[in-house]
Amino acid sequence: MSQPARGDSDDIGGMASTPPPPPLSSTSNQPFDVAPATVVTLTKEQYDTLIKNQRPAQAQEDDTISMRHLLPPVNPPAFPDDSKLTEDNYVDWDLAMLTNYTRKVYTYLCKGQHDPSWPPTFHTRWEDYAARALASSLTVTTKATIGPLIQTGGSAHDCWLTLAARYAPSDAQAYSTLIKDYFSMPPYKTITTTVRRG
Repeated sequence: MSQPARGDSDDIGGMASTPPPPPLSSTSNQPFDVAPATVVTLTKEQYDTLIKNQRPAQAQEDDTISMRHLLPPVNPPAFPDDSKLTEDNYVDWDLAMLTNYTRKVYTYLCKGQHDPSWPPTFHTRWEDYAARALASSLTVTTKATIGPLIQTGGSAHDCWLTLAARYAPSDAQAYSTLIKDYFSMPPYKTITTTVRRG
C-alpha cells in the first residue's frame, strides 16, 4: 500500500493535520482583526486581585463562611465558680478545664503547641481566646500569681506552667496527705473468740 501524498489526507499517522493559519492582514474580509499576542507582567497582588475578581461572588462568600469555623468563639464559656482554681483544688480544676473547653484549647494551654487545624493567620486569635478561658477559670487570689507574668507579655501557656508549678500537688504533698489519713483512721476493732479447752 502506498503512502498518500502530503496534503492529500486529513489523517497522517493517526494525527489529524491542521491547516496553517490564514495570513494576518488589515485588509482581510473578516469582521474583526486578530492582534498579535503580547506579554503582560503582573505583580502577585495584581494577579491575586485578577483571580479574585474572576471568581463568582458566591464562591468568595463560601470561602468566608468556611474560614469562620476556623476562628475561635468570641468568648469562652462561663467557668463554674465552684471549680475555679484555689490553693487546694488543682486536680479538680485541671479536670474542669478539660471538660469545659475544647481539647485543642486545653492542649495549647498545657503544651504550648498550636492545633494543626488553626491556620497560622489565626494563631493570635486562638492564643487570646485561650488566655481569656484561663483567666475566667481563676479566682482573684490565683490571678495574682500570674499578674507579673502577664505584665511582661507571657503567653497563656506560660501562665499555665506558672499555675501548675505553684498549685499542682507534689509527691511530698501527696505522701503527707496519705500519712495524715492513715494515722487519723479510726481504730480497727478486732473480734476475739475464746476457745474452750475441754
